[in-house]
Amino acid sequence: MYIVNVHPSKIDISKIPMDHNGAKDRQNDITYADRNSRYDETMTRLIGDYANFVTEMKDLLEDAICKVNDENDKGILKRKLNDILVTNTSNKGRKYGVRNYEDLIGGQFKLNKVTRIERTNYINSIYGKTGDLTFETIHKLIKEGECDAWLSLIQQHTQDIQVRTDAVHIRDSLINKLNQVIKNLRDNDYDYEANNSHTHRELTEFIDQIKTNKEIIDGLKTNQSTKLMDLTDRFRTSLD
Repeated sequence: MYIVNVHPSKIDISKIPMDHNGAKDRQNDITYADRNSRYDETMTRLIGDYANFVTEMKDLLEDAICKVNDENDKGILKRKLNDILVTNTSNKGRKYGVRNYEDLIGGQFKLNKVTRIERTNYINSIYGKTGDLTFETIHKLIKEGECDAWLSLIQQHTQDIQVRTDAVHIRDSLINKLNQVIKNLRDNDYDYEANNSHTHRELTEFIDQIKTNKEIIDGLKTNQSTKLMDLTDRFRTSLD
C-alpha cells in the first residue's frame, strides 16, 4: 500500500518559519497533515490477524469433526458450526447489507508493506501555493512531488536492505548519502533541473557506492543492489 501525504508531518528544526508567510504555510501543514493512516494501518493488521486466527480455528474444528466416528454426533457438530457461521453480525457491511460471521473471515487481505510518500517542506514553500495557478508554480510543484515520490521509494528500498551484522555500516552509509540528496533538494529548490546539478552528481555517487559494495549487499538476499540501482537510475534519468 502506498500513502501520499501532501502536507509534511515534520519540519527541519534548523529552518523554523520566522515570518508570517512561513508560519501560515506551516499552519496549513499541521492542519491538513495525515492523522489517520497509521491508526488505519494498525487496525487493518489487527483485523487481518483476527481473521487468520478465526480461519485456522474453523479449519481445525472441521478437521476434528471429520474424525468423529459417530455419524449422528458428526451431523450435530456440523449443524452447530454452520449455525455459528450464518449468525448475523451487529454491524452492517459497507453497502449496509446484512452480514454474518462467515463474511468476516472472507475477502480479507494481508497488508505486507506500507510505503509513505510525503511531500518535502522545501525552503521556498509559500502559504499561497495552492492558489497560485501560474504555469511556473504548477510545473515546480509537480516536479517537487515527483522528486519526493522517487526519493521515498529509494529511501524505503535502502532501509529494507538485508545485510550481515558486520556490514550494517554499508547500509547506514547509503542512508546517509541519500539523506544528503534529500537535504540538497530541500535547500535548493531548482537543483533538479539539469543533469549537471549537484543532486544529479550525488545520485551518481550513490549508485557507484552500491556498485562498489554489490557483493556484500547481495550477500543475504540476491538482486537487492540491482533493484536499488535501477530505481535510483530511473530517478536520475528523470532529472535530465
